[in-house]
Amino acid sequence: MKALVRVVAVAALLVAGLASCDAKPGATHDLSGYVTDSDTGAPVAGVMVSFRSDTLRAYDTTTDGSGLYRLLIDTDVPFGQVKATKDGYDPVESSVYFDTDIRRVDLPMHKQASAPTP
Repeated sequence: MKALVRVVAVAALLVAGLASCDAKPGATHDLSGYVTDSDTGAPVAGVMVSFRSDTLRAYDTTTDGSGLYRLLIDTDVPFGQVKATKDGYDPVESSVYFDTDIRRVDLPMHKQASAPTP
């Protein structure tokens, strides 16, 4: 019986902890950052940046000339992944947790090795 009481108490604490999370599912979150070349630090323009929530809500944009991207995301969960893709670069992905309404995630991209010429 004591074990059952402990399990219920732990479960109640977990639920209370999740309920007190600062993120507001269903709220709009501002996700932005800079995409840069990981070797030079230079901004990378024209990168496709995609966000997918853990419930598969999807948002896409392209970086501007300074490598900046910005997405306004209406998501039902505070978790997701942001991914950057561009020809000539390896894709890069990062997990995102919206513990605040504004989240900045910079994405350094590595150039793909060029194929040797025969």
